[in-house]
Amino acid sequence: MEQLFCPTCGTFLYFKQNYEYVDSAEFYCKLCPYNYNITKTAIDSVPLKKKRDELVLSKDGVGKGDKAEVVCPKCSHGVAYFTQVQTRSADEASTIIYECCECSHKWRED
Repeated sequence: MEQLFCPTCGTFLYFKQNYEYVDSAEFYCKLCPYNYNITKTAIDSVPLKKKRDELVLSKDGVGKGDKAEVVCPKCSHGVAYFTQVQTRSADEASTIIYECCECSHKWRED
């Protein structure tokens, strides 16, 4: 909503709701007797857009950060790098993505 100013004296207009009448409201000036009765209802709405879920990884894949003792399904090596990402909504568990330290095979656990 724009700010309204009194056309008579240039002062900022204040809002007043008349609670005796449901549809009665006005802008008024505190310095002069100017009143502006509001006759229309204005509703502003902004549609919300759901963000697209994306899985973002580095160019190299998972990265060379933390290690976990897990068995690679491809070569049976017992250690892999891992990272946790939130691929679904925040109230669901995160996804763990592994990269084998031996053969660089990548897999995920939901």
